[in-house]
Amino acid sequence: MKRPIFDKSDSAEQKVSKIEAIVSRLAVRSRKTTTAIITPHLISSCVTGTDIRGDVLKVMLFKGSITKGMIAFNKRPKNPIAVEVKILNNDVGRTETYYISNIRKSVDLNVDTIDGSMLTVAVHPTINDEKDRITEVWISLLWNPHVSRARIEQHLIENLENAGAIE
Repeated sequence: MKRPIFDKSDSAEQKVSKIEAIVSRLAVRSRKTTTAIITPHLISSCVTGTDIRGDVLKVMLFKGSITKGMIAFNKRPKNPIAVEVKILNNDVGRTETYYISNIRKSVDLNVDTIDGSMLTVAVHPTINDEKDRITEVWISLLWNPHVSRARIEQHLIENLENAGAIE
């Protein structure tokens, strides 16, 4: 059974005061916000061998964007290594080449993908010196799915507070 808001003996001023108190409580609740951390998906690969050349990662993606990429070699190359990032979206392709002379390199890619985008990362050492051969390549990419591919959950802030998820 619902509890009445007003007593029969309340004056008009008391009723207005009670309504103002209820509205202010509701306004405080409506201003409560929370922050969620949406982590990107990690796409990662490691290739080992006696002389690594060519493709080190091939992946097909859905709609979204690749924000960052990182590559690491087993040792610091004496000569820059060409790292080619190629993406094919239907009939449109895009290739970017980076010349890496460090053991580890991170780059901002900011590449949009569509359903069926094919991404290839290849390494091309510039010198064929046996002492300078690359025997291990690590690669990681951060991919954010488009909101149309994301799972969306809605929770009342009160429920999150009761679960101890937020303070």
